[in-house]
Amino acid sequence: MATPGIFPPVRVKGADAELIDGVAVRQNPLPALFDWLKLDENVDLARRLEHGTAPTIHVVYNVPIDAYNPKPGEGESPIDIVEAAFASMELARRRDTRQEVRQTNETAGLARCLDRPGPLLKISAQEIAPERDLAFHNPWDPKPREVLAAAAGGCRAAMERLYEREIAKYGGDTGKIGCSQLLGILTPERAPFISIDAPGLREICAECTRMLTYSSRPEPEQLSLL
Repeated sequence: MATPGIFPPVRVKGADAELIDGVAVRQNPLPALFDWLKLDENVDLARRLEHGTAPTIHVVYNVPIDAYNPKPGEGESPIDIVEAAFASMELARRRDTRQEVRQTNETAGLARCLDRPGPLLKISAQEIAPERDLAFHNPWDPKPREVLAAAAGGCRAAMERLYEREIAKYGGDTGKIGCSQLLGILTPERAPFISIDAPGLREICAECTRMLTYSSRPEPEQLSLL
């Protein structure tokens, strides 16, 4: 959690490294990550991340990146000039990060076409984002069910992105599959401990549809900069 001055970086045991939230380095951490991967001592890790066309970097947003239909009354509350300014900055940062993701994938596609040693890395990125904006009745005092529902939405969004090929494969014509069914296929050793009502943490699953949907998106090499 990036709160510099309050939460210090976490030192990794047995390694000369520290973990810190990327946002403490830069609002868009992708350029810093690639600068780090290009250092001589990190070349081996960079090469391990060059895993065909499959994304090996996942950029996680705390806001939706796709358009959605608002619920009745959602977004109708007036906002003041300060809130409007913060919203504008948030949108600018989101556009900057999304542009970096596209540039990363375009560069990876170009590197695969050239297929020769060089400074270009064949590393693709993928985005994970919630379906809707996080909204609490009272942001200063969110209720437990509101927090659990937000966690459930994040869990579902992550699974739908990380396992999108498996969802497409096992989801049939509808492109939908229950979390418990998919987890039973992916982790058969855990099947005896997975139930329809609670394929994961029971408190979070209770606030979730427990259904995963395949949403077709362009493959990394199909993304183009305009």
